[in-house]
Amino acid sequence: MALGKNLDNILGGYFGNNNVPLNDKKGIEIIDIIIEQIDLCPYQTRREFDKAKIESLAKSIQDSGLLSPVIIMEKMVKRDGKTSKTYTLLAGERRLRAFKHLNKDKIPAIIKKEKEVTTQKQALIAASENIHRENLNPMELANTFNMLIKTQKINEKTLAKELGNSEQYIKNYLRLRTLSEPIQDAIISGKLSEGQARQLTNLSNDEQVKMLKIILTNDLTVKEIIKLLKEKNLKKSKKKIKVIAHSLDREIIEKIDNISKQFEKAKVQMEGNKKHGKIVIKW
Repeated sequence: MALGKNLDNILGGYFGNNNVPLNDKKGIEIIDIIIEQIDLCPYQTRREFDKAKIESLAKSIQDSGLLSPVIIMEKMVKRDGKTSKTYTLLAGERRLRAFKHLNKDKIPAIIKKEKEVTTQKQALIAASENIHRENLNPMELANTFNMLIKTQKINEKTLAKELGNSEQYIKNYLRLRTLSEPIQDAIISGKLSEGQARQLTNLSNDEQVKMLKIILTNDLTVKEIIKLLKEKNLKKSKKKIKVIAHSLDREIIEKIDNISKQFEKAKVQMEGNKKHGKIVIKW
């Protein structure tokens, strides 16, 4: 699933070639398509587009023209006994948005037939354009990895290999998808970094929201968040220990506490003294 290589094969070597004028694309049919007839790619994981960059691209197009056409998929659909064409965008959403910003009715497009572009290829194109073209925010990147794993029918290890990353790198981003909506929104808006957010994945939704307020109010770094969570966990685990008339040393209590942490929702009960007693760990 090598992204760059497969992408060139899928799109005939013309994907994103911004240095080749439209009229130099020999052998490639380019047609002006009505913008309103083009549906967006269903596998697009990008949700945020920089308005200033779109406006800048629009100005460049207005001054110098469009250097590369968008790429769309043509599909024949039967409705009420009649056959009509529909178009789905495969590559070039930023260019399409720039044309809309310029109030253009049509946009030059390379058309691929439905039989040429499988579901897997559509997803691959969308992911490749995003990953190689413009930085995604952490949530968009997490959703892109998840979409690739599902559509390409591969695991995290294979995806990591194909992208040239470690498996842990992929897993770290996928874990962001388990976070509550307020945390994900904070990531998307840039209020919370991927590193900061990742420290909250083991908390309940309510705890995540509480921690988010603390982090933003105090502008906590990743190290400060880790330290704070350790302190909170220590206080929480101490509350779980029910002490009944015992005289154990603090060092022994801490060892028991550490053992109890190995079990989810563990509760510890101790009674007795150094010579006789009972320790019960329930989970």
